[in-house]
Amino acid sequence: MSTTDAEPVIEGRVRRALASAGLDADGLRRVQQVCATGAERPVIAAARLGLVDTLRLAKLLASEYALERPGGDVIPGTIPADMSPTWLRRKRMAVLQGECDQLPVIGIVDPSDTDAMRACRFAVGGAVRFVVLSLDEWKQCQAETGPASTVDQRQDRDSETLADLSRGAPAVRLVEEALAAAQRAGASDIHFRPRENGFEVLMRVDGELQLLRTAPLQLAGSVAARLKVLAGLDLAERRAPQDGRLSFTIDGSVIDARLSTVPNVWGEGSVVRLLGRSEALLSFDGLGFSARQSETVTGWLSARSGLIMVAGPTGAGKTTTLYAAINALRGAGRNILTVEDPVEYLFEDVSQTQVDRAAGVDFSSALRAFLRHDPDVIMVGEIRDAETAALAVRAALTGHLVLTSIHAENAPAAIVRLIDLGVERFLAASTLRGVVAQRLTRRLCPACGEKGCEHCGGTGRRGRIGVIAMMSVDDTVRQAIMDGADAGALGNAARSQPDSRMSDDALAKADAGLVDRAEALASVS
Repeated sequence: MSTTDAEPVIEGRVRRALASAGLDADGLRRVQQVCATGAERPVIAAARLGLVDTLRLAKLLASEYALERPGGDVIPGTIPADMSPTWLRRKRMAVLQGECDQLPVIGIVDPSDTDAMRACRFAVGGAVRFVVLSLDEWKQCQAETGPASTVDQRQDRDSETLADLSRGAPAVRLVEEALAAAQRAGASDIHFRPRENGFEVLMRVDGELQLLRTAPLQLAGSVAARLKVLAGLDLAERRAPQDGRLSFTIDGSVIDARLSTVPNVWGEGSVVRLLGRSEALLSFDGLGFSARQSETVTGWLSARSGLIMVAGPTGAGKTTTLYAAINALRGAGRNILTVEDPVEYLFEDVSQTQVDRAAGVDFSSALRAFLRHDPDVIMVGEIRDAETAALAVRAALTGHLVLTSIHAENAPAAIVRLIDLGVERFLAASTLRGVVAQRLTRRLCPACGEKGCEHCGGTGRRGRIGVIAMMSVDDTVRQAIMDGADAGALGNAARSQPDSRMSDDALAKADAGLVDRAEALASVS
C-alpha cells in the first residue's frame, strides 16, 4: 500500500518548459517524488532543487503562458491591505513596483498556479498584471523587502519544518501502516492520539476501540502534518480544528477517508474516518434486513412522494441505511439531491451537497434551495431543528419523496419527536410513509462461529449487522397520530405489524446463528 503510488500529473506547458530548461528523466522523477504529497508544485520543486536553469525556466514559462517578464529591475512594491505577506511568500509571489496609472503588478514564479492568481485578482478587486519571475529574482525581491514580522517568520518556518517532517520515513511509515491495518481489519475509524506518556494509534473495529500501536510522543507532530498534507489542510494552523478529505490505495483499491484534527494539551489529535463502502453495504440485504423488511422498505420507496425516516442513536448506522435507499432509487430516471454532514459516500449520478455552516449552508438552507431544482427525491442527512422538519414535510407534501434520519430510540418515538419539533399532527399523518428504527450489533465470525480464529482476530466476531424494527404508517397508525397518541400508544397501534419490535429481530438473528443472543438483546434494550 502506498499513499503516493500515483505520479502527480504535470501540466503539458510546465512539462515542456521544464524539459527545455534542462530537466532530465532522473530530475523529473525527483520532482514527482517531492510533489507526490501535494506539498509543493513542480515548477517550485525543480527550481528549488537546482535541477534547471531558473532564469531560462522563467523565460520559457512566460512564453508558454503568454505572460510578460519584468521590463527592468525587480523592485518590491506596497502589499495591498487585503493580501497576506505570509501567503504571498508561500506562493512564491511578490508585489512589484509599477509605473503610474498601471494595473497592480505581481511577480509569480509558477504561472501554472491559477488558483493563486485568481486569489490575487479577488484581493485587489480587479485586474492584475502578472509577470513571471525566476526563483532567484523572487528571492532577491524578498531580500529587498526586508525581514518579515516575527509572527510571519515563525509561521513560515513552522510550516516548512512540518512539511519536511511529514515527508520523513517514520511518519510516512506509521501513517501507511495504520491506514492499511485499519482497512484490512474492517475498521471504521483510526485515532492518532497524543498522550502525556506517548503517542497512541487506535482503530475502531465493530464499534470497539482497539490499540494498534504506540510510538514516542515526538512523532505526533510529524504524523499530524503527514495527514494534513494528504488531506490538503493548513500545516501552520495547529490551534484550531480542521477537517478535510483524503484518498489512499490498499491492495489496488482506492479508499476515501475524512480527516478531523483537534488540538489537545499534548499536541494535535487526528481521527480518520474510512468512507469506503462495499456493494454489500449499499443494499438492504447486506445491512441485515430480512427479505420481508427489504420488501417493505422497497414498497415505501416506490412512492412518488412522502416522508421516510430512519431512527436511532448516534452510531446506529442510519446514514448507511439512507445510502442503501439512495442506491435502490438510482437509475430510475429520478433527480436525486442530498444534503449531508458530512458526505461519506459519493454516487456518480446523485447531486450531493456538503453542509458548510461557515458558508451559510446547513440542512434547512440547502433544502430550501433544493425545492427550486425540480427534485424527485431529496435526502436530508438529519432532522435536527424545527425549520428543517417543517421544510422536509413541506417537500413531502408537494410531490417529493424525502428520506431523512432522526435521533430517537424507536419508530414511535421518532414520530413523537417530529411532532415535538412543531410539525402538525395532521401533516405528519398525511406525509409519513414509514419509519425504520435500528441498532448495530456484532456479527458472529462466519469462519469460526464464536471460537475465535485468524479471520476475526480471536474475538469470535467480525463485522456488524443491523437489528431492525419497521413501522408502516397505515390507517391504524395514521389515526393514532391524529388522535394525539404518545409513543406507547403508537407502538400498540403498530403491534399487529410483523416487524414492529427490534427485540423480535434480535432473537430471529440469534436463532439464525448470525449474532450472540445476549449481545443482540443488549443492543436494543
